[in-house]
Amino acid sequence: MPAQRIAFSTLGCPEWPWERILSVAAESGYDGIELRGIQQELRLDHLAPFLPANRAATLARMADLGLALACLDTSVSFHDPDQSAAKLDEGRIAIDLAASCGCPGIRIFGDQLPKGQDPAAVVERVAAGVAALSRHADGSGVQIWLETHGDFVHARHVVPVLEAAVPGTVGLVWDVQHTRRGYGEDHVACLDDLFGWIRHVHVKDLDPPTAEGKPVHRLPGEGLLPFPALLADLMRRGYSGWLSFEWEKRWHPALEDPSTALPRAVVNLRRLLAGQGVSIKTAGN
Repeated sequence: MPAQRIAFSTLGCPEWPWERILSVAAESGYDGIELRGIQQELRLDHLAPFLPANRAATLARMADLGLALACLDTSVSFHDPDQSAAKLDEGRIAIDLAASCGCPGIRIFGDQLPKGQDPAAVVERVAAGVAALSRHADGSGVQIWLETHGDFVHARHVVPVLEAAVPGTVGLVWDVQHTRRGYGEDHVACLDDLFGWIRHVHVKDLDPPTAEGKPVHRLPGEGLLPFPALLADLMRRGYSGWLSFEWEKRWHPALEDPSTALPRAVVNLRRLLAGQGVSIKTAGN
């Protein structure tokens, strides 16, 4: 069985400069980085290490450390027609950047089914936006990955969007946490419906929500999600994409500091994968 690649999202270390992100990734045994901003900047095309004048040196530094870009995360969504033109521009810029960096995909959202609007019409609107973006991606070597997030979690909403795009240009980011919104506890049913579209997986864990209904985040394997079974089902079906640890420190500042959370998460994932007979990189190698 081939080695499983593990990344983490920079969402988890919102105060770190780029060089610290790289050093912790390499020292902890990660294979790659999912780019969701650096410090206060979220727009991918504004990130200093990836500006045209700095890009070649950044990619060379990553290669020296044995690191790759797993995914470029955008804020693109298509549920709001007033934002469609701006979101298309952002998506096209991200596709071009990913192509120049050898990154396989960009993350986008659906994202909402606004109250008072016909859900079928919203899905059609989102599909049209993704289809337009897919025409830009066609031939670039970059795919557009719709995250299972918000109201776009179940197959009845995401599959029509993907089927409207240019074939071979789209896929899914499967966020294991958000599966519950569409499938409850049944991740097997979710995989039965969606596995053929999954290109990238966000891994995180949860405990029961607070009395106010707020999520309680945990590192993979330390909460209630059935990670051994979840990973076993993914691997049994032949999943070969990235597992990317998404620690939402940027949105939830009280979460454990990334200096300890990121190294612990990859240790947990290595242990869980080893239990499935999957080979992985070890820290420092």
